[in-house]
Amino acid sequence: MVVNKIIMAYTKIKEVLDSKGLKQEWVADQIGVTQATISNWCTGRKKPRKPSLMALANLLNVEIEDLK
Repeated sequence: MVVNKIIMAYTKIKEVLDSKGLKQEWVADQIGVTQATISNWCTGRKKPRKPSLMALANLLNVEIEDLK
């Protein structure tokens, strides 16, 4: 199912945050979004737009593909 693929893809963001021991609130502050936005990305309810995805990858020191 397409919806499940989208959800599965962006939950990698949560995996990376967890592996680095980072809190959603801190990450949100660093890239200029709300904690709710990060939560939505981590659960797959929403996906980040390209500028936010690039900022997140830069902050986490990972490739964009590692977050998809």
